[in-house]
Amino acid sequence: MRQYLTIEGQPTTELDYRNMQLVLHYAMSGKVVPDGDLYEIEGQDRDWMKAVLTASLGVATRDDALGALRKKLVEANLSRAGRAEALYDTFWGQHSRVYPHGEGAEALWGKLQYADSQIALRVLRYMLEQNVPAIPIHDSFIVQEQHWEKLHMAMRTAWRDFWPLTRIRIK
Repeated sequence: MRQYLTIEGQPTTELDYRNMQLVLHYAMSGKVVPDGDLYEIEGQDRDWMKAVLTASLGVATRDDALGALRKKLVEANLSRAGRAEALYDTFWGQHSRVYPHGEGAEALWGKLQYADSQIALRVLRYMLEQNVPAIPIHDSFIVQEQHWEKLHMAMRTAWRDFWPLTRIRIK
């Protein structure tokens, strides 16, 4: 549906921050972000790796994350003994430097969503200052095709305003 969206009768394009929640988690933890697609883990389905992150950052404990994963697996008709644990352990084995469920841990989702929202508001402000309408959708923005470079610069600048030492890809 988005490919048919127009703004003032003009075709649009969409740019998004790649791996934003996980990159934010690395940045907030003061850790260097690994290169590449952070959800691409050999032998694993990318969508399930994203599901592990979502389930994990919304809760304070491993057990709660596993419960959420088990529920998603049942809903997808993919449930089998040990599957949730295997997905969880594989994902966090790859991202052990930012493992969220240590002793005294708290759910991080609220902090990540707040940081995400502040960056989005900054992007929208930069676009408004240039009189360019932009539509935010999660970690992406839609503008008229002719303004994609302005959007790219606004997204890059907004990210650097908050996380100058952390790289993020925009696609």
